[in-house]
Amino acid sequence: MIFLNTNNKGFTFIEVIISVLLLSILILLLSYIINLSSNISKRFLNYSDYEYAMMHKKIFEIYDNSSKMEIIGKNIYFINEKDDTEDKIVFTSRKIYKQRKNPDKYSARGYSLLLENIKDFSFDISDEVLTVNIRDRENKLRKLKLKIKNEQSDENKESEKGEEED
Repeated sequence: MIFLNTNNKGFTFIEVIISVLLLSILILLLSYIINLSSNISKRFLNYSDYEYAMMHKKIFEIYDNSSKMEIIGKNIYFINEKDDTEDKIVFTSRKIYKQRKNPDKYSARGYSLLLENIKDFSFDISDEVLTVNIRDRENKLRKLKLKIKNEQSDENKESEKGEEED
């Protein structure tokens, strides 16, 4: 009769089932949270659209400030005669960067990376519009369209306007 006075300190079967059920629910929720956070971080770490938008903005700032535009080989030259500066957009097999030539030693000059890890690019010129097709690292085709600026075409337009007025 020694066994009647002892206190049982173990778990009952119902307590074990409830604890296993709670543990499995907790593990399922934790795996869902980890999966969700990894998907969210992948979306936040996708800088492709942001990088392209920044490059696009920078090229259009240069384009707006220029008075003349030339295409030589794989390079686009933007010449600003008022400020006596020349910006060159250089397209290489993997990168697009800007090079600035400036005669003033106190102004900014040198190289500036615009976009990297591109797969390929091409130039198409039609009706005085330059279309630059860029395929980025995610295989998205991006198009950049620029109207060709040319001093001769501007002078011809002014002379044509003068002839129309006479």
